[in-house]
Amino acid sequence: MNKENFKLKVFSLSERIYPMVARMLGSIDAEDAIQEIMFKLWQRRKQVAKHPNIKGLVFLTARNYCIEEKKSYCK
Repeated sequence: MNKENFKLKVFSLSERIYPMVARMLGSIDAEDAIQEIMFKLWQRRKQVAKHPNIKGLVFLTARNYCIEEKKSYCK
């Protein structure tokens, strides 16, 4: 997956996952979380390109990231 495909298929979903991330982490941390989520997806772009449901993968990655962040807050 090249940079342009990533922008079109993955990064364009960042506005759609923002409400979920803001609800789970709070609006202050949401923007930083979106950056981290996009970075993780960029690092795995070869696997993302092969995935049959990219939108679902982005939402699942965001959800799992938020859960992990909430766990780290509790420690």
